[in-house]
Amino acid sequence: MRSATVPFGIQNSAAARALGRAAAVLALSCCGVAGADEGWSLAKRSDGISVYTRRVADSPLKAFKGEVEVATDVERVLAVLGDADTFPDWVPDTLACRLLESREGVRTLYIETHAPWPASNRDGVYRFTSARDAGGGAATVRVEALPDFVPRREGLVRIPRSDGRWSIEAMGSGVHVAYEIHADPGGWVPAWIANLTVVRMPYDTLRNLRRVLLSPSRAGAGCPASQPAE
Repeated sequence: MRSATVPFGIQNSAAARALGRAAAVLALSCCGVAGADEGWSLAKRSDGISVYTRRVADSPLKAFKGEVEVATDVERVLAVLGDADTFPDWVPDTLACRLLESREGVRTLYIETHAPWPASNRDGVYRFTSARDAGGGAATVRVEALPDFVPRREGLVRIPRSDGRWSIEAMGSGVHVAYEIHADPGGWVPAWIANLTVVRMPYDTLRNLRRVLLSPSRAGAGCPASQPAE
């Protein structure tokens, strides 16, 4: 990801905050692991959600990890993570999405996300690969970006790299959900803007996800159909 001079007037404005939020969302690269990994610093704990950050060697961008407990089951979390139609309900700034392929344990999704001026909207193809433990009480979902899976579309910046995983573990009357992210949104996004929302973005995402998981049925209108990505 290339950093650039910040245009005059953006640095302390609402536009800067919005651009920073989009820069983090653009990666969508949902990744997640819980546990006591070294180097993580607690950045926020509120409403049952914890967010941690850490610096990454040879990168201007911080990684973040978010964790939350939800009164649901592992199957419900896996279903939402694999259903593109739920993304507008919990992934901020989703403009379009579609399922490109599906087979046992693997779903490949195309996602387009909004970025406020002066940044360009992003798009990306993400492969979600799920695995369950032998007892069924835990699952992981590996997420990787596939930048060359479909042709690039004019006017959009393709997400070049995004690797990570979600971790879902049954506990008591619910599940512990965690995800971790460190990704490159591509194109022009200053590092200071991307780092501006490494706390707010995972917090809002987990709060939205929890709401969707606890809803008896998906309340949103579904994902807007994208133009053909093939």
